[in-house]
Amino acid sequence: MSMGWCILIVVAVLLLGTTLCWDDTIMILVTILAIGGCALVYEPNPVDVAAQEARRVAAETPHVIHEVDGCKVYEFEKEGRNHFFTRCPTQTSTDRTYTTSCGKNCSKVITETIVTENK
Repeated sequence: MSMGWCILIVVAVLLLGTTLCWDDTIMILVTILAIGGCALVYEPNPVDVAAQEARRVAAETPHVIHEVDGCKVYEFEKEGRNHFFTRCPTQTSTDRTYTTSCGKNCSKVITETIVTENK
């Protein structure tokens, strides 16, 4: 059942309750049951789910964002954080920058760098 049908059912329940002069408590209970029933049978559009998964995979796949003097800078996202690394002919450098809490109303930015010599 699509979300549009569920909304239509909830509106119909509200109109029916108003027409039959139901008590406010009955109206609230019937509306909650109708909305709950829609939530149980709602199935997301498979096209939307597939598109969302494709965006997630694309974001998690390293891609070149800049290139200078033979060195490429890559970016990818993992667990909501952006990660960067560079690949040069002689070495690969990986940077990870994130914010951590250091107490009440305090936060600091931490950058970790790993350099690997290419063989």
